[in-house]
Amino acid sequence: MRELSPDEQIKKENAELRQENAELRKKIEELQEKSQHDFLTGLYNRDFFQQQAGKKVDQINKPFSDERRERGALKDVAVIFIDVDNFKWINDEFGHEAGDRVLREVAEALKSSVRGDKDVAARIGGEEFAVLMSDTTEEMARKKAEDLLKQISRRTTMQMGSNLSDPFISVEASMGVAEFKKGENLSDFISRSDKAMYIAKESGKNQVVAFSEIPEQESAEND
Repeated sequence: MRELSPDEQIKKENAELRQENAELRKKIEELQEKSQHDFLTGLYNRDFFQQQAGKKVDQINKPFSDERRERGALKDVAVIFIDVDNFKWINDEFGHEAGDRVLREVAEALKSSVRGDKDVAARIGGEEFAVLMSDTTEEMARKKAEDLLKQISRRTTMQMGSNLSDPFISVEASMGVAEFKKGENLSDFISRSDKAMYIAKESGKNQVVAFSEIPEQESAEND
């Protein structure tokens, strides 16, 4: 085998280094991707959701220096908060495997319903989920939430076991919707959608409540 010249040796080593760097970058990207997702459902996780919501809030609150930039600016952002109804009962009655199955099906309903380029669907923790929607008013988000309610019910109508005598259940959810108000902070924005979800839960479950629909007195009592 012919011995490589010094120039050829350098080229070979450079090529090997480029290959190693490419493989390292790929591994880093894979790790970053995993760190952004919930392991059970494949949705984005709470940290990534908070990061993206923070960016949207900053974009809207940031002052613009000229009309051209303002025309292309993000103006409306809304959040849907989702809590699976009676989830503890499902876990207690049918086991954690059944509970995990429900969470995965809820996640699939979200994946099939959201816009990949404008929305961020995430599992916030436990049986709570959220959808961050860009260029979306509260009214538009409410309609999407109503659709999600139907999608979740369809996807989670399932038999809890392998025997013909095992019961069927259809999972329901409570949802709260809020639109970002320019000038408020991220915490207040998220808190309003969470309050709306709480009201939906307290007033009968399996429904959507928009923050603007909550009477001022009732909203203040839940602060």
